[in-house]
Amino acid sequence: VLDENANIVSAWTPDSRAVLFVSNRNGSWKLFRQPIDQVTPQVLIEGRDIFMPRLNPDGNEILYLAGYHPDDPSRPASVMRIPLGGGSPQLVLQKRSLFNIQCARSPSSRCLLNTVTGSATQFFWFDPKNGQTQEFLTFPIKDFPNWSLSPDGKQLAMASMGSSKVTV
Repeated sequence: VLDENANIVSAWTPDSRAVLFVSNRNGSWKLFRQPIDQVTPQVLIEGRDIFMPRLNPDGNEILYLAGYHPDDPSRPASVMRIPLGGGSPQLVLQKRSLFNIQCARSPSSRCLLNTVTGSATQFFWFDPKNGQTQEFLTFPIKDFPNWSLSPDGKQLAMASMGSSKVTV
């Protein structure tokens, strides 16, 4: 991302030729795709409180959070999806206290999300097509956890006031 704006990069395209990021450069958050050899990014989605673009396991759709309010976890946030090249957004699911999402890479079909409530984080597997969730793990925390799902979907690394590794 080749400018001085507040930009949060969170995913590469499958071919490693572009990055996906959100920015509030014009007063509201937008989701952008920027090829590494170009100066001007392409706006994929405009709206309020867009955050955390990630790829689905097949790498052909972008999943992102809409209505993300970490300061007010009682408000539900939505996991949305759009085709990688842009298009109309579709609702995948809604959940209160939603904090993060991430998917493993194909051939795995695993996607994981977490919520943060009080002194615990709760993890759920979710289907990126129909939004069905299945509770996976509840973990005590002291602050907001930072985590990543391994590319094969078999391990979860998490750091929260110290570090932990969880095998899934």
